[in-house]
Amino acid sequence: MCLVKPNGSVSCIGSLGFLDPKSKNGDKSDPWTLEGVPPAVEVAMGSVHGCIRTRGGEVWCWGQNVKGELGRGRASSAFEKPAIVPSVSNVAQLASGPDYTCARTGEGRVLCWGTPFGEGGKLDDVAAKPIEIPDVRDAIDISVASMGACATIADGTVRCWNAGPRVNAVKPLEEADPTKLQDVAELSVGVSASWAAPPPAAEN
Repeated sequence: MCLVKPNGSVSCIGSLGFLDPKSKNGDKSDPWTLEGVPPAVEVAMGSVHGCIRTRGGEVWCWGQNVKGELGRGRASSAFEKPAIVPSVSNVAQLASGPDYTCARTGEGRVLCWGTPFGEGGKLDDVAAKPIEIPDVRDAIDISVASMGACATIADGTVRCWNAGPRVNAVKPLEEADPTKLQDVAELSVGVSASWAAPPPAAEN
C-alpha cells in the first residue's frame, strides 16, 4: 500500500512480491518512503508493481517487470527501481490492475502497458511498451481491473477493452472493437463485471 503525502513524497507499507528486497525485512508494517522519484500527485498500485504521476505529468514505475508492468519497452526478471515511463507525458490520471497500468493524458488519450495474460514467468517484451488505446478520444476518466479497462468519454459514452497488447495471444488490441455504453457519469471496473451510473435526474 502506498499514498502520496501533501509534500509530494510517497509513503508505503509492505512489499511488492518476493523479489522486492523489502519482503526480506523483519517487520513489514513499518512505513517507508519511496526514494529516487520526483514529487508525486497520484499513485496507482498493482500486485507486484507501482506507478506514480508527478506534478509535471510524467509517470514513474517500479517493482517486478516480468509482464512489462513498468512500461520501459522491455520485460525483466529482476525487481527494478523507479524510473520514468518513456513516451508518456502530460498525464492527468493513472489507474492500475494487478499487471496492467493505464494513463489518461490531458488531451483525453489513453495509453496502457503490461498484461495479465501469458505464460507464468515468461518475459513479455511486447507488453512492455505503452500503447495508445484505439477508438478512445476525449476520455475524462479511466478504470482498470484484472483483465480489462474502461474509459468514460466526454460525450457520456464508454469504451472498454481487454488488458494487454493481445487478447489471449490471438487478437491484437489494435484490432479489438471496444464495447460502447451511453449517458455515463460514473464508472467502476471489477474483476468480472463493470458498473456504470447515469447522470442524476434533473429536478423539477
